[in-house]
Amino acid sequence: MLCTASIDDIALLSTVKAGFSEADVVARFQWLATVNVTWHVWWETHQPCGWALIQWAGKPTAPYCPDLFDLYVNHNWRGQSIGTQILSACEKIVAARGFTKLGLAVNPDDNPRAYALYQKLGYAAIRQARYLDGVYNGVEDWVIDLEKQLWHDS
Repeated sequence: MLCTASIDDIALLSTVKAGFSEADVVARFQWLATVNVTWHVWWETHQPCGWALIQWAGKPTAPYCPDLFDLYVNHNWRGQSIGTQILSACEKIVAARGFTKLGLAVNPDDNPRAYALYQKLGYAAIRQARYLDGVYNGVEDWVIDLEKQLWHDS
Protein backbone atom coordinates (compact mmCIF):
# COMPACT_ATOMS: atom_id res chain seq x y z
CA MET A 1 0.00 0.00 0.00
CA LEU A 2 1.26 3.48 -0.87
CA CYS A 3 1.21 6.12 1.87
CA THR A 4 2.73 9.55 2.27
CA ALA A 5 5.95 9.34 4.27
CA SER A 6 5.53 10.14 7.95
CA ILE A 7 8.11 11.61 10.28
CA ASP A 8 6.91 9.02 12.81
CA ASP A 9 8.56 6.34 10.66
CA ILE A 10 12.13 7.68 10.59
CA ALA A 11 13.70 4.46 11.90
CA LEU A 12 11.76 2.25 9.48
CA LEU A 13 12.37 4.52 6.48
CA SER A 14 16.11 4.35 7.10
CA THR A 15 15.97 0.58 6.46
CA VAL A 16 14.73 0.88 2.87
CA LYS A 17 17.89 2.05 1.10
CA ALA A 18 21.39 0.92 2.00
CA GLY A 19 23.40 3.86 3.27
CA PHE A 20 20.27 5.96 3.88
CA SER A 21 20.52 6.68 7.61
CA GLU A 22 18.04 8.10 10.09
CA ALA A 23 19.89 11.42 9.72
CA ASP A 24 19.30 11.22 5.95
CA VAL A 25 15.58 10.63 6.54
CA VAL A 26 15.41 13.62 8.89
CA ALA A 27 17.26 15.76 6.34
CA ARG A 28 14.82 14.68 3.64
CA PHE A 29 11.85 15.68 5.80
CA GLN A 30 13.50 19.06 6.46
CA TRP A 31 14.02 19.52 2.72
CA LEU A 32 10.42 18.47 1.97
CA ALA A 33 9.21 21.30 4.19
CA THR A 34 10.82 23.79 1.78
CA VAL A 35 9.74 22.42 -1.62
CA ASN A 36 6.62 21.33 -3.49
CA VAL A 37 7.49 17.62 -3.34
CA THR A 38 5.67 14.68 -1.78
CA TRP A 39 7.34 11.45 -0.62
CA HIS A 40 5.30 8.28 -1.15
CA VAL A 41 6.27 5.02 0.55
CA TRP A 42 5.13 1.50 -0.36
CA TRP A 43 4.43 -0.78 2.62
CA GLU A 44 4.21 -4.57 2.69
CA THR A 45 3.58 -6.48 5.93
CA HIS A 46 4.10 -3.32 8.04
CA GLN A 47 7.51 -2.68 6.49
CA PRO A 48 8.44 0.06 4.04
CA CYS A 49 9.94 -1.61 0.99
CA GLY A 50 10.19 1.21 -1.54
CA TRP A 51 9.35 4.79 -2.38
CA ALA A 52 9.09 7.54 -4.94
CA LEU A 53 8.95 11.32 -4.78
CA ILE A 54 6.79 13.61 -6.89
CA GLN A 55 7.99 17.12 -7.78
CA TRP A 56 4.69 18.88 -8.44
CA ALA A 57 6.18 21.85 -10.31
CA GLY A 58 8.02 19.62 -12.76
CA LYS A 59 11.67 20.11 -13.53
CA PRO A 60 13.63 22.57 -15.68
CA THR A 61 13.58 20.27 -18.73
CA ALA A 62 9.81 19.60 -18.43
CA PRO A 63 8.14 22.19 -16.16
CA TYR A 64 4.62 21.58 -17.51
CA CYS A 65 3.97 18.32 -15.65
CA PRO A 66 4.86 16.72 -12.31
CA ASP A 67 8.07 14.72 -12.23
CA LEU A 68 8.60 11.42 -10.41
CA PHE A 69 12.09 10.82 -9.05
CA ASP A 70 14.03 8.60 -6.65
CA LEU A 71 11.86 5.57 -7.39
CA TYR A 72 13.58 2.97 -5.27
CA VAL A 73 12.76 -0.58 -4.16
CA ASN A 74 14.72 -2.32 -1.40
CA HIS A 75 16.84 -5.12 -2.87
CA ASN A 76 14.95 -7.75 -0.80
CA TRP A 77 11.68 -6.75 -2.49
CA ARG A 78 12.85 -6.48 -6.10
CA GLY A 79 11.30 -8.71 -8.71
CA GLN A 80 7.90 -8.65 -6.99
CA SER A 81 6.32 -5.81 -9.03
CA ILE A 82 6.73 -3.31 -6.18
CA GLY A 83 8.25 -0.70 -8.51
CA THR A 84 5.34 -1.11 -10.92
CA GLN A 85 2.85 -0.77 -8.08
CA ILE A 86 4.56 2.36 -6.73
CA LEU A 87 4.59 3.93 -10.18
CA SER A 88 0.95 3.04 -10.84
CA ALA A 89 -0.17 4.43 -7.48
CA CYS A 90 1.78 7.66 -8.07
CA GLU A 91 0.19 8.02 -11.51
CA LYS A 92 -3.25 7.81 -9.87
CA ILE A 93 -2.28 10.46 -7.32
CA VAL A 94 -1.06 12.78 -10.09
CA ALA A 95 -4.17 12.19 -12.23
CA ALA A 96 -6.44 12.76 -9.22
CA ARG A 97 -4.92 16.25 -8.92
CA GLY A 98 -5.97 16.96 -12.50
CA PHE A 99 -2.66 16.50 -14.29
CA THR A 100 -2.65 14.70 -17.64
CA LYS A 101 1.04 13.79 -17.81
CA LEU A 102 3.75 12.48 -15.50
CA GLY A 103 7.43 12.77 -16.28
CA LEU A 104 10.53 11.00 -15.06
CA ALA A 105 14.16 10.64 -16.05
CA VAL A 106 16.29 7.55 -16.47
CA ASN A 107 19.85 6.73 -17.41
CA PRO A 108 19.20 4.17 -20.17
CA ASP A 109 22.79 2.92 -20.17
CA ASP A 110 23.33 2.50 -16.43
CA ASN A 111 19.76 1.49 -15.61
CA PRO A 112 18.44 -0.49 -18.60
CA ARG A 113 16.07 -2.53 -16.42
CA ALA A 114 14.25 0.60 -15.22
CA TYR A 115 14.26 2.05 -18.74
CA ALA A 116 12.64 -1.12 -20.11
CA LEU A 117 10.05 -1.10 -17.30
CA TYR A 118 9.12 2.53 -17.94
CA GLN A 119 8.71 1.86 -21.67
CA LYS A 120 6.59 -1.23 -20.95
CA LEU A 121 4.35 0.91 -18.71
CA GLY A 122 3.78 3.51 -21.43
CA TYR A 123 6.51 6.09 -20.81
CA ALA A 124 8.13 7.48 -23.94
CA ALA A 125 11.20 9.66 -24.46
CA ILE A 126 10.32 13.29 -25.05
CA ARG A 127 13.81 13.84 -26.45
CA GLN A 128 16.73 11.48 -26.94
CA ALA A 129 19.41 13.98 -25.96
CA ARG A 130 21.00 12.99 -22.67
CA TYR A 131 21.74 15.62 -20.03
CA LEU A 132 23.66 15.57 -16.77
CA ASP A 133 21.10 15.07 -14.00
CA GLY A 134 23.72 15.18 -11.26
CA VAL A 135 26.81 13.58 -9.80
CA TYR A 136 26.01 10.87 -7.27
CA ASN A 137 28.80 9.29 -5.26
CA GLY A 138 31.27 10.76 -7.73
CA VAL A 139 29.52 9.31 -10.81
CA GLU A 140 27.88 11.47 -13.47
CA ASP A 141 24.26 10.49 -14.18
CA TRP A 142 23.36 11.20 -17.82
CA VAL A 143 19.62 10.80 -18.30
CA ILE A 144 16.82 11.22 -20.80
CA ASP A 145 13.34 12.50 -19.99
CA LEU A 146 10.31 10.26 -20.40
CA GLU A 147 6.66 11.05 -19.89
CA LYS A 148 3.33 9.28 -19.94
CA GLN A 149 -0.14 10.49 -20.82
CA LEU A 150 -2.42 9.94 -17.83
CA TRP A 151 -6.16 9.47 -17.83
CA HIS A 152 -8.39 10.55 -15.00
CA ASP A 153 -12.09 10.59 -14.25
CA SER A 154 -13.66 13.94 -15.08
